[in-house]
Amino acid sequence: MQRGWLNYFRGTSIMGKLRDIDGWLRNRLRYCIWHDWKKPERKRKNLIRLGIDQDHAYAFSRTRKGGWAIAQSPILSTTITLKRLKQRGYQSLTDVYIELNPSLCEPPSTACPESLRDDPYARWCTQVFIVFLVFVNVNI
Repeated sequence: MQRGWLNYFRGTSIMGKLRDIDGWLRNRLRYCIWHDWKKPERKRKNLIRLGIDQDHAYAFSRTRKGGWAIAQSPILSTTITLKRLKQRGYQSLTDVYIELNPSLCEPPSTACPESLRDDPYARWCTQVFIVFLVFVNVNI
């Protein structure tokens, strides 16, 4: 579903929005994992498996905070990291967006024509032009 959605918005500048949505999705996944563990004893055992010492795991597993507060706290953000989520198959929206749009910074009009690809001077001019465009866009 995310590929179709990102293909629809291909070529647009939505990296900031994607970072926000990505952060919210990661928190929601952490919340769902915490909620799935259900009982305090299972939460304690899973926190120990994820690398938290026994005393902290006991205290964290019996917290009175809600699941959404726990998902945003260091309790889960340090144990259920982005690396662990990626190992379980999570693909970040920003990674997929960059994969679909490899030339985000280069406008289509600055692509080097076929006839000038072997000319080192023409390639240097194109690179300088791209840097100039990026500089102008930043300062506007």
